[in-house]
Amino acid sequence: MQDKSRDCELVFNLLSVKFEHAGEYEFRIYVNDLVFGQKSFQVLK
Repeated sequence: MQDKSRDCELVFNLLSVKFEHAGEYEFRIYVNDLVFGQKSFQVLK
């Protein structure tokens, strides 16, 4: 059985995602209606 408290890395290919406006955005991953992980980033135009 794996240690459930260990770190993990998820990689997503977002080449087809288009952002119409510059600004701050955030991706969130939910598990059982709870935020499991999140990443904020800035889109520049």
